[in-house]
Order: sequence, then C-alpha cells, then structure tokens
Amino acid sequence: MKKSIFALFAVLSVACACHPEPIHPVNVVDPPEYIIAVEDSDYSPVINSIDEVMITGNGPYVAYYPASLADNLSIASVQTVEELSSIRPAMIAESSNRVLPFKSIFGTLAINISSPEEIVLKNIVLTANQPLTGNFTVTSGKPQFEGTEGLTIDCGEGLNVGPEGCTIYLNLPDGIYDGLSFYSMDNLGRERVFDLGNRPFTIRRAEVYNYGVSMGGFHQKRALMVSGPEFNLAVKALAANTAVDSTSYSDKKVKHIVFEVNSDVAEGTALQTIKSDYPIYLNWYSSDATVIVSTAASEMYMNRDMSSMFQDFSRLEDITGIAALNTDNVTDMSELFSQGNSTTVKVADLNLSTFNTSNVVSMDSMFFNMRLLTTLDLSSFDFDNCERMSHFLDQASKLTDLVLPARMDLPKAEDLSSMFAGCKALVKLDLSSMVAPNNKSMSMMFAEDIKLAEINISNLNTEAVERMDSLFYNCRALTSLDLKHFNTAKTEYMNQMFYGCINLKSLDLTSFSTSNVLSMKSMFNGCSALEELDISSFNVTVLNPNADYMFYQLKSLKVLRLGGTFLINDTPSYFTAASDNSFSVRTGSVNGSITIYCNQAVADWISVTNFRWINSGYNGQKAIPVTFIDFETGEKIQVNWAAN
Repeated sequence: MKKSIFALFAVLSVACACHPEPIHPVNVVDPPEYIIAVEDSDYSPVINSIDEVMITGNGPYVAYYPASLADNLSIASVQTVEELSSIRPAMIAESSNRVLPFKSIFGTLAINISSPEEIVLKNIVLTANQPLTGNFTVTSGKPQFEGTEGLTIDCGEGLNVGPEGCTIYLNLPDGIYDGLSFYSMDNLGRERVFDLGNRPFTIRRAEVYNYGVSMGGFHQKRALMVSGPEFNLAVKALAANTAVDSTSYSDKKVKHIVFEVNSDVAEGTALQTIKSDYPIYLNWYSSDATVIVSTAASEMYMNRDMSSMFQDFSRLEDITGIAALNTDNVTDMSELFSQGNSTTVKVADLNLSTFNTSNVVSMDSMFFNMRLLTTLDLSSFDFDNCERMSHFLDQASKLTDLVLPARMDLPKAEDLSSMFAGCKALVKLDLSSMVAPNNKSMSMMFAEDIKLAEINISNLNTEAVERMDSLFYNCRALTSLDLKHFNTAKTEYMNQMFYGCINLKSLDLTSFSTSNVLSMKSMFNGCSALEELDISSFNVTVLNPNADYMFYQLKSLKVLRLGGTFLINDTPSYFTAASDNSFSVRTGSVNGSITIYCNQAVADWISVTNFRWINSGYNGQKAIPVTFIDFETGEKIQVNWAAN
C-alpha cells in the first residue's frame, strides 16, 4: 500500500475570528479522487486538494493530516505568528475500511490578548506544568509528549495589541493546566511576566478554550539567574572540573565569588534562564581561586528559588558585588549561605542591606554554621511573608555585630526553632519589636548563646507556641529573665528550657500555664545560681509530664513556690539529686536548707521523691533540711519522709 499521510504544520495564528470545530470526516472514494468534506461551513478555506493516496485492499489504515505530520510528529518549540487561513488542525484517522473518519489530535487554546496602551509584541514565551511542544507519539488518537518544553512565539515584525485585543490560537494536548506562565517582550525591549498558576483551565480534544490576558506594566530587559541550587552546582563543577550532584558537596577550591554587571564578557558557562534577555556568564580563574559571574545588564535578577546558592564553599573568603543581585522576586532563601559540611569558611562580613526579602517565604538555615561571620547587617530585611526561620543564624559562633530591622513583624512565621542558637559571641539581643503571633516552635531558639547577658523579648507572642524545649539551653551569662508576658496555654514541651543557665538567680513563671505540657525533663537542671523559683501556677496533675531531673543540681535554691497543683502520679528519676552526688552540687547545698510553699498533698508527694535524699543526707552526705509552708495559710506543714 502506498498511502498519503495527512498532518498539521502551523499550530497558531492571530485573528479575532471564530475558530473551526476540528472534526472533519473524510470519505475515501475510488482513487485518485478524494473528497474532503468540512462540516463547519464557517471554516475557511475549504481544503480542495491533498497528496496522492493509493489504496489497495481493505486496510487497516492510519492517516494524518497534513502529510508532513507523518514524517515528523512534533510541535516546534519556536514558532511564528500565522494568519488564520494558515491554520491546519492536526488530525488522525484510523480505519479498517475505505472511509477515514478524521479526528483532531489536539484541543485549542485561544489566548485573547489586550492592552490599555498600544504596544507591539516581539515575542511571547509560554510554559506550563505539562508539555506545550516537542516530539510526540499518538496512542488511541491522543498525543504522548516526550519532555516538557515550553513554547516561544516569534511575532516577526511585531504583533500590534491594543484595547480592542487580538487572539492567538494554540493547539495543545488535552489535560488540566494549572501552571501557565506568560512572558512577553515589546519592541522597546520592555518585558512583562504573568504567573497564571492560580487560573487553571482544561483543554479537551476538538474543543476551544478562551483565555484572556490583559497586558500592561512592562519593564526593561533583565538578566535572569538560574536557581540557587543550579548556580551552586555549576560553580562547584567548573572549579573542580568534575560533575557535582549535591549542593552539600564541600568545595575546597573557590576563595572568591565576584558578581560583575555592565560587563563586556561574552563567553563562559551560561547561568541565565530561558526567559532572560541578557546572558549571564560564569568563569573560573584557578590562579587566584576566583569565580566571576558577569552580565551586560545593570543588575542580576535572582531566581525565585535562591536556596543553597552559596552553600558549602569551605574555602570561601568573600563575595564581591552582592549589591548587584536583585532579590525582588525571591521566595526561597533557605540555606543560602549555609555551611553544613564546611566549617572552615572564612567569610567574616556580609552586607545584605540591598536585599529585598518582602516575598521570601523560607529562610531556614540561611546563615547556618557561618562560624567566622562577625558582622551582619539585616536592617533592610522584611519578614512579612516569611513562614520558616528555623536555624536562621544557628552556629554563627563569632557573630558580634548583628543589625536587625527596627520592625521585626513575623505575622506568618511558624517555626523559629534554633533561630539564634549557637551565637556564642553575642552579648546583647534586642528583639523587643519581634511579633510572631503564629509561631509554633521556639525550640532551642537561643540555645548555647553562652555570652548572651541581655535579651529583650518583651513583645514576642507565644500564644500559639507548642515547643519551648531548650529555649535558653546553656545561656550561661543570663542573670535575669522577664517572661511575665509568656502565654504557654498551648505549649507541650518545656524540657531543658533553662538547662545550664548557671547565672540565673530568680525566675517568676507565675504566668505560665502547663495544662498541655508533656515534658518538663531537666527544665531547670544545672541552674546553679537560682535562689528563688516561683512555679506556683504549674498544674501537672492531669497530664503527669516527664519531670526527670527537673530540679537537679540547683545548689543555690532557697525558696521553691509550687502552690497546690504540682502533683504528679509518678516519681521522677533523679528529681533533685543522683544517689552519688556530692553535697556541693546537691539542690539547696549552698544555703544549707530549702523552703517549699505548697499544700499538704503536694508536700506528701514531694516526701517520696528524691527530695528525701537531700533532706536525709543520703549516701553519706550532709543533710539539707526541707521546710514545707502552706502557701495559703503560711503555716508549717509536717510530712513523713519516705525511707531512702
């Protein structure tokens, strides 16, 4: 059989006319005459000639229209605007007899473009969550695409768009599209980008879907950077002269990263995205261990995903020209400078005062393990949209000069765990303007800040916080804390909250609610200077939280106020002392006695815990008398101490 195969070459057009209903039954008569009957009488022009078809036998037959489609089942990724008369809907016919019932392979998207001002479009780039172009095969009449290419439309001399609008027709595979991005540039070099991800539409075979786009707000051409991870891998691979597949790969060569704008460099590894108007070139100079990133544009627009861009460069000493980076569109800065696997990075100063962070959602581990960083200016940072800031400055152990914004509103932040943990050189931290009403975790927020002598968190919202474990863990320099404003109604974990605060002398936690607390393990463990502790509001009788080591080694404790609801249906392990503790570290040993304010029930429960060990001088140690006072009447309470 010699057969003619029918196919479509052009897949788009500009017009403001009705699109054909793309179902075209074809009657195959005696060769060489063939009649193509078009049902839609409004469709023009009528196809009156086709390639020669020789049919022998009774089939089966598979035919495409127009003929070129049979040899090249593909839609080009770069196409030109055509007149309506040039449209040929791609069709396929499968038959076992001499009648070929043609059906459309695609559906049609009619993009109606208008503009309040008269503009001339030079090109349009479309991308989506499904392929728009590329090679395909046809199974049961449906195209199966290879790859996920976008579509660039070359408007030739220019597409005139005004208030009256015009329409571009595209043949697309059927499916649900929910990630359409529409980029265009006019004849003046201005560009406009639409993210239409929140306007899903469905394309069905042989149906037309109309989609309206109103132009406006064009801006000048830009150099658009690839994502942070792509940048990271490209730099490391170039310097190492080998493939690198992880941003956590510890580079041991790069010392300097330089960003240059208004550059005439015309070669190097490309770092721009497909939508960039200018190329961005990456070059490596081994003689001085320098990476230079260059563009002819006046600034470099960062990708929305800027995460891990400078992660794990173990010999990095400085980043020059960082002010040339435009971060207006960035939403992810997580692990941006993180050195999780590189503890020798030598960057000591970062001035990020030009960074726009108003759209950033995640700053998790942004400066993690920047151990030699001493100066950091974050005065320009906007946290309004940031949801995650865990490990933000974790292990920035030499940071002494930290400039924070005057306004620290974090309305969407849900995780501040380890935010300032390990900042061992910070002496003072003023967070008086920090407001975070939706934050759920403060776990280890200031842990290991061993020199932090003064902290102001007077306006920090805690009503949604579920975790406060290790909040002030090992904050050795703190002598006082004002936590009267803390709302702990939803808090579940307070374990190790004040662990190792060796200079903290008093704590008033009467504002604390513990109705949901599951663990208080080692909550005050090692607070060796603590003389008076008021936790009379603690009600632990319902959930019976883990209280192991809760009052362990509080050697200066004189007064403990428990009230009448500190009663656990269990005996905590080493509540106040281990059996082999020497007298010098036992709870109350400095003063030589302890007074506990509670009621009879609480006093009786205390008498069976290992408070009895310090009271009796267990294991050969000197006894430390414990006196119980009724918190309501002021009268002394008598107890019968359990045997050791």
